[in-house]
Amino acid sequence: MSDTEAFPTSTMVIKNETLIPQMDLRALNLDDLLYLTRDQRSLLDFLQSYNLIASSQKCSCHREMDIRQKKNEKFFWQCSPCRTTYSILKDSFFYGVRIPLKEFLVFLYLWAYKMVSYKTLKRECRITANCTVRDYKMVIRNICVEHFLRHPEIIGGKGCRVEIDESLFSIRKYTTGRILKQVWIFGGYEEATNGGFLVAVPSMDADTLIDLIKEFIHPGTIIISSCWSAQDRLGLKGCKNLKRTHKCNFIDPTHLDVETVWQDAKKERDKAECGAHGKTANSYFAEFMWRQKFGNAPLEILFQQIAEMYPV
Repeated sequence: MSDTEAFPTSTMVIKNETLIPQMDLRALNLDDLLYLTRDQRSLLDFLQSYNLIASSQKCSCHREMDIRQKKNEKFFWQCSPCRTTYSILKDSFFYGVRIPLKEFLVFLYLWAYKMVSYKTLKRECRITANCTVRDYKMVIRNICVEHFLRHPEIIGGKGCRVEIDESLFSIRKYTTGRILKQVWIFGGYEEATNGGFLVAVPSMDADTLIDLIKEFIHPGTIIISSCWSAQDRLGLKGCKNLKRTHKCNFIDPTHLDVETVWQDAKKERDKAECGAHGKTANSYFAEFMWRQKFGNAPLEILFQQIAEMYPV
């Protein structure tokens, strides 16, 4: 039965039946995703089954709303008594997406599995502008940043190596819209455990950095940074303070023969992205840590974290 035959051309109420069972996303390939979202109803069921959009909605008049379908097959929430309508994507991560929802799901899939070249994403998701690809990548990296802000880990220890980085990060709401604010993010990553932390801070002065290092990095850690000079930020007094009270040593890999996972990853990123700088590069450290930690089940974890951060 075709989509047109399945649903009358006039607006109709769609019954909320039992959600389709969740598929193991670790085994999901792109063909599976395309099949599971083959029409608008299947797409709706798929998103609801993973709690990515609401399965029920209450009107401002406190009555339960119905899902209705327009002639163009798009769904929306409507309150029958007062006729109030809401977008089917209300309060969800997908609110404001400027490309078809199915193509955006494909975008999420490709990003999760590191098929992230502009050429690939534009072709597979039918996107014409590089800026759209860049914006959606930044929105997904928001999820990475938010995860580590919500779930920071204390890392390092005697003889352990921790890489640190800083960014001035731009925060947006949903998948579109103006930048709400910019915040300084300080973070650390430990290769041996794939552990990491990100912390939003009001400034990057020496006192702030000393407190953060003492709070999130165990004593005796070897701290590696070439993205900025820790000595310049902390000053000679600050470095001596940390070496004396926290037993930390600082290494600049540009001056010593030290291999660093993050620095190598940045080189690969720059090659893939044809260079990354300014606002577009601010959240790459978070994406890097996220992929190191969740690379075995990236789509499953991404969906779980979207559902956590955008409860519907």
